[in-house]
Amino acid sequence: MYRQVFAGVFPVDQSEYPSLSNAITKLTLNDASVQVNADASAALGQGWRLGFLGLLHMDVFEQRLKQEFLMDAIITAPHVPYKGTVYRRPCEQTAVYTRMYTLTLA
Repeated sequence: MYRQVFAGVFPVDQSEYPSLSNAITKLTLNDASVQVNADASAALGQGWRLGFLGLLHMDVFEQRLKQEFLMDAIITAPHVPYKGTVYRRPCEQTAVYTRMYTLTLA
């Protein structure tokens, strides 16, 4: 499955890191479509970058964290990866890049 939306998940307090890690591990046992990678932020500390199938999937995962494990977590704005190619003249490729686009929810 191709993950379309990525978000960072960090504990509110770094002392809750082991319990949040345990909760995420248990949730991903039931939901194998979530991709989990370790992540770190200078401002938020240790956490994870989770890949979801969409915004609804991300929201359901967040609600399950709160309801089943009583865990509050800081979840960053969702990002969507995209790949672009820049051409200067017809048929002359100058750059290929991959970026993350931040979704804004209105």
